[in-house]
Amino acid sequence: MDLFAPLLTILLLCGINFTLPRWRIFQRESPPAILSVSAGTGLAYVFLEMMPKLAKIQQLTLLPEYGSIFPLQNHAYLAALAGFIIFFLLAKRDLQGDEESSDAAWSRATVVLAAFFALYNAQVGFFLGDWESSGLLSQSLVAAVFGLHIMGLDYHLWHHYPVHYVRHFRGLFCLFMLLGWLGAVLTHELYGLMMITTQFITGAIIVMAIRAELPAKENTHIPLFLSSVAITSCVILVLQARLLDA
Repeated sequence: MDLFAPLLTILLLCGINFTLPRWRIFQRESPPAILSVSAGTGLAYVFLEMMPKLAKIQQLTLLPEYGSIFPLQNHAYLAALAGFIIFFLLAKRDLQGDEESSDAAWSRATVVLAAFFALYNAQVGFFLGDWESSGLLSQSLVAAVFGLHIMGLDYHLWHHYPVHYVRHFRGLFCLFMLLGWLGAVLTHELYGLMMITTQFITGAIIVMAIRAELPAKENTHIPLFLSSVAITSCVILVLQARLLDA
């Protein structure tokens, strides 16, 4: 496994985390058009990468050697639904509130949001560390997809939590992303833990993609959004096909 290419991608994503508040394109009053591209990228990633992961988790946990946490069918999807509802209820007030009140203190919703996205960044790092690179082009496409996706998530977190993001969130997210990569490089025993967290985080990411990544009606750029969904979908399908052929 090539250790350095995934690490370079992670360092690029960490660079986005740390420098995004200073990007000139985000200093305008209205959100820029690139957020529509990020929204399409994020939604395509959720439905073509994370949802199939849920299906794989569901299939694995039905095997006798894995057992089952819940004595029910489709428990992976039930866990994702639970993550969706919990994140929606706890984050709803903060994400719809004004900047000053949402950033004044560490509310329960703020802690849960930080925990969700720290774990999500750990999953991104683990995915990149565990991914078998099939060439420079594939690695570049992966970096572009994740870069656009992380940029959109970071923008909205920074917009709603300007103080927390600069003081705490960006460093926390980078730390967990590097820990996820390190975990994938050093051991495969974390795969089970990643499967469990995927179930809950998928629901949270769907909430964030729908409620936060999609801009308001007056700031929507439908052609860019649809184009990014189509292009990202093609990129993900091509990468998945290349991995199967490798």
